[in-house]
Amino acid sequence: MRAFGTVVCVLMLLTAALSGQQRRVPAPPKLPPLSYTCVHHPDVLEDKPGVCPLCKLTLTPVRLDSSWMCPVHTAVIETNRGTCRLCQRQLVPVTVSLTWSCRADNASHLEPGLCSDGSPRIEQRALRPHGNHNPRHGGQFFMAPDNWHHIEGAYPIARTFRLYVYDDYGRPLPADKLKDVEARVTSTIDDAVEFAQNAPDPAPEEAVTDLYA
Repeated sequence: MRAFGTVVCVLMLLTAALSGQQRRVPAPPKLPPLSYTCVHHPDVLEDKPGVCPLCKLTLTPVRLDSSWMCPVHTAVIETNRGTCRLCQRQLVPVTVSLTWSCRADNASHLEPGLCSDGSPRIEQRALRPHGNHNPRHGGQFFMAPDNWHHIEGAYPIARTFRLYVYDDYGRPLPADKLKDVEARVTSTIDDAVEFAQNAPDPAPEEAVTDLYA
């Protein structure tokens, strides 16, 4: 009888220990909320289902998150700030689309879960259009009026203005595409006076601004 009581006590202790371990299992990480975007106009982002205001197509769900990407090796995307594992450059902040997939198929899922073989789905982070707004040449980076291209304007040396043109992923525009780009540089009188005061020779009336693409 005493032995039976000992066994019961041991079982009760094991049950309590297992229950405690189950209670300490961390909750799954909170996922970023769903947004809705147009496949043809990725700059359109809504917080609820609907249609694109530009082309009237049904918006598709996407889960956006912040990440860190190598400015040279853009396949290197990390969840935390740091350096590129390939070139040691500082990672830059970007916006990515967050999906999960399985090795057995190419389907993308908006939720983590299990694959058909019981293995967990693999998290994937991909740079999304308009997700990289980091200047590459120390200039000012902004969206072009067409809401597709990105532009960076920089003053590398005195009296020289350079214009860099990128696509919607922040990649330099190929040379054969630059012929389709039209640009105009304007400045106010105050800008010209400030530029002339800070620039060395020549005199203000001889200052010239060059445009490079």
